[in-house]
Amino acid sequence: AALGRNIDGMLGYDFIRRFVVEVDYEERVIKIYNAATYRYRGRGQSLPITTQNGQPHVRLKVTLPGRKPFEGKFIVDGGAGGTTLEFASPFVQTHKLLDTIQLLDTASLAAIGGRVNISYGRGKNIQLGRFLLENPIMGFSQTKRGSQARRNIAGLIGAKLLRRFTVIYDDKRRRIIFEPNQSFAQPE
Repeated sequence: AALGRNIDGMLGYDFIRRFVVEVDYEERVIKIYNAATYRYRGRGQSLPITTQNGQPHVRLKVTLPGRKPFEGKFIVDGGAGGTTLEFASPFVQTHKLLDTIQLLDTASLAAIGGRVNISYGRGKNIQLGRFLLENPIMGFSQTKRGSQARRNIAGLIGAKLLRRFTVIYDDKRRRIIFEPNQSFAQPE
């Protein structure tokens, strides 16, 4: 109820990592494949993943207005429905990300671990391999606890970014594959 919707259950990464799981956001379909026999034949962008604390992480390149591009390690969190990309509060502070961003809004939001305080601003782009998302709205956490206060990550990418793709989780081969769909080029 705190999230504003009914949740019957969660399909966590402890399950996902045992298979190859294709999440087709456009068709609202999840397909599960045998990891041992799966062969990818598409034209998507494959990025290496690491797993920490039972969560997949991917490195992305991000550009904010008035700054050079930089890389960071982001949790891939399909359950973060209202999120494109959110920076963790220690990363925000260490890299002084709020110094060059024009804020659009600040909110206190309900999350699984409690309430989080996040400011929002428009970034220049997010690069996922050869794919570039232009002018995304990004979150800048100021929370003091929970996953968005962790020092070992830059932040998380959520469903507002993921829904622009069919996302294929292939933990056996230590990769995640992004195939753009019709939503890819739509402005945020």
